[in-house]
Amino acid sequence: MKGQFPSLASLLLVTTLGQAQDATGIVDEVNAVYSRSDALYLDIHRHPELSFHEQQTAAKLASGLRELGYEV
Repeated sequence: MKGQFPSLASLLLVTTLGQAQDATGIVDEVNAVYSRSDALYLDIHRHPELSFHEQQTAAKLASGLRELGYEV
């Protein structure tokens, strides 16, 4: 699971940062998603699942992507 978080964090940040207008906007966007990303990171690591059996993790990620407007 350790190797998966950087990909998740990158996806969340890139999705959000893609909407930023300038450097100040980028900082604001990162600050806006940081607490949620950190909470997801902690939750995933507090409730580990076996590799290739990450049902709860997948559901959480799918829900988060849906909230961002993506079709999952």
